[in-house]
Amino acid sequence: MKLFKCYDCAESFKSESKDEVLIMLFNHYMKSHKEIITNNSEAEKLVWMDTFDSDWAKVHETTG
Repeated sequence: MKLFKCYDCAESFKSESKDEVLIMLFNHYMKSHKEIITNNSEAEKLVWMDTFDSDWAKVHETTG
C-alpha cells in the first residue's frame, strides 16, 4: 500500500494502485476542494496530473 497526502489539506489516502488513489482524490476534491477542480483550466489540470504522476512514483510502500 502507498500513502498519498492531498496537496491541499492534511487528508491522506492509502492505495495499491495509482488509478484507485486518483478516484479517491477526485471524490475528495469534489467534496472538499471543488473550487480547485472547477476553477482550473485544462492546462492547469495537466500540470497537476504531471505532478501527481511524479509524486506517486516517489511514494514509498507502507506496511498495513
